[in-house]
Amino acid sequence: MSRLRVPPSVYGVAWDADRIVKIGFSEYQRWRHFIGRGGRVIFVRQFAEFHSAITAEGVCHDLLRSLSFACPFRSAIDAEPYMGRGGGGWRECYAMTAEDALRAMDAVCPTALGAHAPSMCSEHVLRACGWQVL
Repeated sequence: MSRLRVPPSVYGVAWDADRIVKIGFSEYQRWRHFIGRGGRVIFVRQFAEFHSAITAEGVCHDLLRSLSFACPFRSAIDAEPYMGRGGGGWRECYAMTAEDALRAMDAVCPTALGAHAPSMCSEHVLRACGWQVL
């Protein structure tokens, strides 16, 4: 699989039958790796700046953890069927459906995954989503 460079991106991949969602960051379309392991891409949000993408990924993880969505794996080895050899990224996975993930993120900030409605978002989330806050 080629490693085509893309703008800094935050992505979500779901394994629907197993109720697993992974949120991650990539500049090399890492989400493609998960498709070959049965995953389905549920969103990709590209950013102009590296820092904005990393911050947005952190916002997504903070949100899902605050809502008590647990990691479905006990270790990297448990995650290997989904994450690949070594299980890298296993702590960025949540026991939830794709719909739950999208609904949770959209409830906090519709801008995180696409359509912008800045009046609904905190300043921290607006910055993470790439908006300039004056």
